[in-house]
Amino acid sequence: MRRLTPNLVADFELSMASCLGGVGVSSVGVAISGGGDSTALLLLLVDWSRVRDVKIRAVTVDHGLRAAAKTEALQVARLCANLGVSHDILTWSGWNGRGNLQGNARNARYDLIRDWAGAHKIDVVALGHTKDDQAETVLMRLLRGSGVDGLAGMANRREDGNLSWCRPLLGASRAELRNFLRAKNIDWSEDPSNDDLKFDRVKIRSLLARALEMGLTSQGLADTAARMNSARHALQTQTLEIARNICTVTPVGDIEIQAEQFFALDDEFKLRLMGHSLKWVASEIYQPRRKMLISLVKTISERRKATLSGCFITHRAQNLIRISREPKAVAALTTAPDQIWDGRWAFVGDNTGGQYHIASLGEDGLDEVKSLSKTGPDDLPRDSALALPAIWQGERLRASPLTGWPQGWKCHLQKGAEHYFTSFLSH
Repeated sequence: MRRLTPNLVADFELSMASCLGGVGVSSVGVAISGGGDSTALLLLLVDWSRVRDVKIRAVTVDHGLRAAAKTEALQVARLCANLGVSHDILTWSGWNGRGNLQGNARNARYDLIRDWAGAHKIDVVALGHTKDDQAETVLMRLLRGSGVDGLAGMANRREDGNLSWCRPLLGASRAELRNFLRAKNIDWSEDPSNDDLKFDRVKIRSLLARALEMGLTSQGLADTAARMNSARHALQTQTLEIARNICTVTPVGDIEIQAEQFFALDDEFKLRLMGHSLKWVASEIYQPRRKMLISLVKTISERRKATLSGCFITHRAQNLIRISREPKAVAALTTAPDQIWDGRWAFVGDNTGGQYHIASLGEDGLDEVKSLSKTGPDDLPRDSALALPAIWQGERLRASPLTGWPQGWKCHLQKGAEHYFTSFLSH
């Protein structure tokens, strides 16, 4: 029997400490497909949790794309039962045969796990990405012409609303993890799509294997990612300092930027500031692509209005750039009053005695607010006001606290205005 490499367990404990940032947790979710990487992650997490009194709950997503996937999910369920770990199987049936299969499956998997984590009050979900995955990601992005952020690769922790995704195995290789499983006499499944050259990542994996002859290794690419991540952090720290000097979060959650100071910035900082602002206002996970940001900056420099990433951007007469939610992006969005609307707005009020819901103010609601409120949103740009949340009962407007007609309701940014600034330094 192979002996375990002591460094793997010790490195995993250090990596988990880095992922959690010194914050204690009572439970951690783990996404496990049954493959070698995620199976090793499960076992390492179970050992890690036992001395910390942390509950582990596992989840497997069956994408319904392979007949063997259901059997593999049941094998994972048996392993979890033997380990005393709660396990759930989620299914996806949304593939329509069009577009990027792996991309669609990945997005669906994240959506399903995000909802699963919320239902079980899990704040952290661990993923089994390895050093080899990191190397493939960096090489793929290099071939696509990515800049510093792209070449920084995958972060060991990424915030996604109230959920944190962590990747504690980025310092471990696939070979190392499989040796770990062999030493424990644990089997794993192999997904045949990992060898299918019709997928870009498999092509990159093959290219990387051939590039070993020239000295291009997974470790070398992972080291490049680490250096690029350090550079990214330095750039974001400087961008944060700039933002604190020239940006303001308005009472209605818009971002206002001092235009003269903005256009005097180096291009890199213009794009970072604009990209972050769009991502924050729209509650998106990722910023728009660089070429789209370059086009946007050119448009607003000509004092033309623009929309991007579900946001409405104007260069106003007061020499301010204002970024607000695009009314069209939230026109069909509704939630219950006790839920977060558009990923960032929370309401507090009397929700008894009526079928209330949150929806955007819209044209009809704004006109009604102006007729009912003596103050009204006179200093609020119309396009910004249209996209604000309000309380409705059926088709009747009941309250619009952000435009001066509260009717006993309060509305606030769930994470507060300061989050706009602090999130510059979160992944």
